[in-house]
Amino acid sequence: MFMASLPGLVIFLLSLVALAIVLVACMFSEKNIYSKQMLEAFECGFSPIGHPHGPLSVQFLLVGILFLIFDIEVIIILPVLFLKVNFLQWVLFWTFYFMIMLWGLLVEVEFGTISWGT
Repeated sequence: MFMASLPGLVIFLLSLVALAIVLVACMFSEKNIYSKQMLEAFECGFSPIGHPHGPLSVQFLLVGILFLIFDIEVIIILPVLFLKVNFLQWVLFWTFYFMIMLWGLLVEVEFGTISWGT
């Protein structure tokens, strides 16, 4: 029994050794993450205008998250189109799906997440 798990144990130990080597190399390297050059904006030789690390718009982030959510839902829903189910199951599935979508939209509107006013 021990011989069967030996290759897994060897791989695990080698992974730990490799991790330790990488961590030690990072600690002793001369590269400073917070150097002046790393904090400056790179704009193709031009002087930066304003602060290079400005705040991120919350609306921009929400649009990205909503896009990802709906994109993943479409990926999950597409195989359902090719299943051989009867009409009643198909109608119940899509009704349930759109009820969940509508409920999520109403929750986001209620919390003010989708208020596009300034």
